[in-house]
Amino acid sequence: MMSGSEDFSAYSQLAPTCFFLLGGGDEAEGYPYSNHSPKFMINEKALINGVKTEVASDLNFLKNYKENRRNYFPRFLFSKI
Repeated sequence: MMSGSEDFSAYSQLAPTCFFLLGGGDEAEGYPYSNHSPKFMINEKALINGVKTEVASDLNFLKNYKENRRNYFPRFLFSKI
């Protein structure tokens, strides 16, 4: 379930974005509560996949950004370059 206050789309109007949803376990595994619940517990093994995904995504972005940085962001961000 996504928080009703999540407005990540506002960031995507300024720069390229990617939104990951990382599962932290399910009811069958003994993790019935979502991340906004005070009873939330996470299957810590899921964090390993989250870190691997984030690092791979960041490295890929940086590689492509170095080669094509002016194609990634609106021109006004580079007005002084």
